[in-house]
Amino acid sequence: MMEPRQSIDWDDEAQTVPIGHAKLGAYSIRYDCRLVEEAVSRTVKGYSPAERQQFHQQREAIYAERDPDARESRFQQLHAEWFVRVGLQAPLESLLSERAALIDATQDCLVVPARIRSDETADLYDCRLRQPDDVRDAGDAISQESARRLVVRIRSETLADPKALTALLQHELMHVTDMVDVKFGYELELPASDAGPSYDNILRDRYRAVWDSCIDGRLFRRRLVSVEARTRRLREFARAFPMLGARTEESFGRWFDEAQPTHAAIVAFVQEPRGPGESQGPVVDGRCPICRFPSPTLDPNPGRLSAGAVAALQHGHPAWTPEQGLCVQCGDLYEARSLDIAAANP
Repeated sequence: MMEPRQSIDWDDEAQTVPIGHAKLGAYSIRYDCRLVEEAVSRTVKGYSPAERQQFHQQREAIYAERDPDARESRFQQLHAEWFVRVGLQAPLESLLSERAALIDATQDCLVVPARIRSDETADLYDCRLRQPDDVRDAGDAISQESARRLVVRIRSETLADPKALTALLQHELMHVTDMVDVKFGYELELPASDAGPSYDNILRDRYRAVWDSCIDGRLFRRRLVSVEARTRRLREFARAFPMLGARTEESFGRWFDEAQPTHAAIVAFVQEPRGPGESQGPVVDGRCPICRFPSPTLDPNPGRLSAGAVAALQHGHPAWTPEQGLCVQCGDLYEARSLDIAAANP
């Protein structure tokens, strides 16, 4: 969620189809036509024999249409009708109907294909960037703030599986709900560090781990996810914050149990996981003081270094002290060098 938004060619809206959404009033949800067709095709085998026969007969009849554009339009209409008939629109429609703040903050919703599982997300896009200046004026009913589009990226296999789709959307839509919540105070970009892009990526990974933990914690308390979700998020949290050591479970629990997280609080934590004034694991500029490569954490146990390794380090880096720490790789390297020196000088 903290990464730059992918571009979407809004001209492709001609290839989308509106799907019925009785629960949402005038709010519009449009689905990519190819996505609808693929999802319906995946569910055909689950139809009753009579339904399968009816579906295929209706499809075959469309081939008699000679005009290519009219034929394509009829195919799109057929797939949209069956999409609703078998209830594939229900998960998104139902979850959005429970999120009035999200509906109020966006002008519509667009559902487009995702290439791979990790691309399946929900996000906000500013539609004003692609609209002519004269489209909106001061008297427009849609405010500047609400001129945003909710975009859901999904694979056809997920769309055709209501249970999997519901689980995914519960998490993703809570992300977006946080983004439009003024109390959360979301900002698209994290404050830039002085350590460069590599360390900025580390901070984004930490932010994602904390935010995901907060979201699944709220879902867990509503009994919408199982205890396995907590276990999975704890593993992700531990990977993102190895410098916490024995305090990992306690820190994770704080965020998992947080009822009202804020962007500012998460940012402060990912920048100083151990608290203000304490060694955070990363060096001040995000780089190991020995190799100068970006390092998310220092060796959690620098005291393990032998006297020979410390001597070798200080020989090559006279200003270095053990209190400054070093990355695990440098610690292992100089430990190995000290053993080689000892072996060469018995």
